[in-house]
Parts: sequence; structure tokens; C-alpha cells
Amino acid sequence: MISLIKLILLLIFMIFLIIRKLKVGYVLVLATILTEILFYIPIDKFFLFVFKSTFHPKTITILVMILSILVLSNFMKEKKILSMLIENLSTIIKNRKILNICLPAFVGLLPMPGGALFSAPMVEEGVKGIALSNEEKTYINYWFRHIWEYVLPLYPGIILTSGIFNVSQKTLFLLHIPFTFSMILIGYLIIYRNKDFNVNKVIKKVNSNNFINLFKSISPVLLILILSIIFNVNIAISMIITLIISFILFKCNLQEILLFIKNALKWDMLIMVLGIFYFKTALDITGAISLLPSVFPNSPNYIIIMLICLPFITGLLTGITLAYVGITFPILSVYIISNGTINLNYEMLAYVSGFIGVLLSPIHLCLLLTNEYFKSNLKLVYVYLIKSSIILFFIMLSYFFILSRTL
Repeated sequence: MISLIKLILLLIFMIFLIIRKLKVGYVLVLATILTEILFYIPIDKFFLFVFKSTFHPKTITILVMILSILVLSNFMKEKKILSMLIENLSTIIKNRKILNICLPAFVGLLPMPGGALFSAPMVEEGVKGIALSNEEKTYINYWFRHIWEYVLPLYPGIILTSGIFNVSQKTLFLLHIPFTFSMILIGYLIIYRNKDFNVNKVIKKVNSNNFINLFKSISPVLLILILSIIFNVNIAISMIITLIISFILFKCNLQEILLFIKNALKWDMLIMVLGIFYFKTALDITGAISLLPSVFPNSPNYIIIMLICLPFITGLLTGITLAYVGITFPILSVYIISNGTINLNYEMLAYVSGFIGVLLSPIHLCLLLTNEYFKSNLKLVYVYLIKSSIILFFIMLSYFFILSRTL
């Protein structure tokens, strides 16, 4: 019971710091130090596990992956590749309903902080002449931009989930892909069902160059997916191969490449990744997490409530996928991993619950930036978001119970 009280204090401490707007990486580092104090980890043992966690191959691999993603994002932004993608996409797709799903969705292929602000002007252009409120435009840009976070190995949330539970990105892709399709369907029905979009309007004349340029602009993301998902190449290696080929394909010189790398070096991201593994290792060393099943009823109903509520609340408070993954997954691992085997059903429940919290978070940067751009009423935007999230939640529960009977 004393260990449980200490864990509750630890969670309260982290939530307090998050509410005070301290960055998540620093919250996790401070939580690791508090864990050392509360559970009396010997100081020499503490520094030894910090050293081992820092230089563990898994930590290094994940840091390389995230650095590569940031380099790729900078490269695609500076070389105007995203702009080329959107321009050709707008020419090829004549159905304006589909176009206005694709515009934010394609920008969402890259995990750029505040990237919704990049796609917002495109959505505004795409819906010209259509009777949509500012709140509906905000919803379109925000909702469809986030359809990939369940599956794309470019997103740090997927990378870290894979690392924490030692499960392949391909497995997570196949497990989570129904939620990408669910978000597309939900968004379509919520916004487009009774709207007249003049779906046959041709924006520009299409030629073969449009298809060539579209393929060229999306080739870096496609190559990563092909190597990592289809051929099971290590994601870090896949990203390095993709970067090399992309630099050659787009004729980048050494000065440009060094600038992409320099702009990608984010200290906060480094601290966040290290903080996640410090915190997880500290909890493992104390053995406190392994006591949870003996303190609480080890019943499926209780476990389900824990798997839904902890990630959801953390996602809601932070608006960051990495935060609920880094803070709650190490704690929930005692339920998700049993005898070295991951319960994929439980992982799915925790991941999607946390992401629903992120989507509804009032401090989610993409939501705030999109709302500001369209000058919409945030309360009215939440009518759409809450309705959509409730549907997504029940789809998640249905999927969970179907998997429970089949896995």
C-alpha cells in the first residue's frame, strides 16, 4: 500500500508540472529523480541505470529515428516538396470532398509541430464557394490532419510505443489501421453528408507531369513505408536509406544537408526521449509497478478502465501523443505485457484512448493554431470534435471486444 501511495504522489507531481506548462521531457526527468528519492534507489545504482539507459542500443536507435524524421521534415519543407505535392494533388483530384480530406491529410504525413497551420490556407482555398462555417473549416483541417498518428512510423508516438513494448511497427500498423479509416469515415459523415460541393468541378487541366511530380514529392514517405512495413527493414535504417536517396534525387549539396541536420537538432526532443526511458527504467528497478495487480483487483473490467482512463486523461492534459505514451505506458506495461508477451488488444485500447484525449485537448497546438487562423468559435468546434470522438470511442470498444474474442 505504501508503494501505491508513492506512485499516486508521483502521478500527482507529474500532472501538477504539466498543468504548470513545464515541457514533458523535463517532467519525466524530474519524475525519475523523484522516483529515486521515494523508492530509495542507491545513488550509485541510480547513476548506473541513467548511464545504461542513455547508451542502450534501443535508446540510440530511437534517437536516430526521430532525428532522421526531423531532418526529413526540414528537407521537405525547405525544398518546397510539400508545396509541390499539394499543388499537383489539387490539380489531379476533381472531387472537392475528397480533395479537402487529402489536403490536410497529406500535410499530416510529416509530423511537423503546428503543421495544421501549413494546411489551413490550402483548405481555405479548397472550400471556396462552398457554404461552410469557420468552425467546419477548422474541424476539416484539424481532424483529417491527424488520421496518420495511429499507423505511420514517422510519428514519435508509434516509434516509442514500439520501443517500450518491443513490438514491430508493422504489427502496430496492422493493429491500428482501422482507426485511420474510422477517422476518415467519421469526418466525412460529420461534415460532408448534407453539403453540396459541386463535386465535378475541375480545378486545373491535368497532364502527365502532375502525376510524376506527385509521385516524386511523396516518394520519401512511400519509401519509408515500403522498406519498414512491407520488407521489415529496421525503421532507423529505412529512414537513413530514404534520406540518402532523397538527397540524391533532389540534388542537395553538402551545405544544404548540414543545414537540414542543424535545424533538426531539437534539445527538447532529446530530453523527452531520454526522459521516457529513464522513467521506465526507474519504475522497473523499484519493482513498484509489478505490485499494482496485487494492490488492485486483477479483474478485466478494472484493467480496461485503467487502460482507457490513464492515457486519456494524460492526453487531454498535455495535447501531446509522446506525453501519454511516455508517462502512462511504462506504468500500464504491467498489464499490457505478461510473461514477456504483449497483449496487443490492451495496447490498442491504451493508445487509441490516449489519442482521443489528445484530439480533445484544449491545449493541442494544431487545434489552437487552426482555430486562430479561421477565427472560429472554439466552443462550436468542440461540438464537432466531441461528437466525432464519441463515435471513435465506441468504434474502439467494439474493435476491442471483437479482438478479445479472436486473439
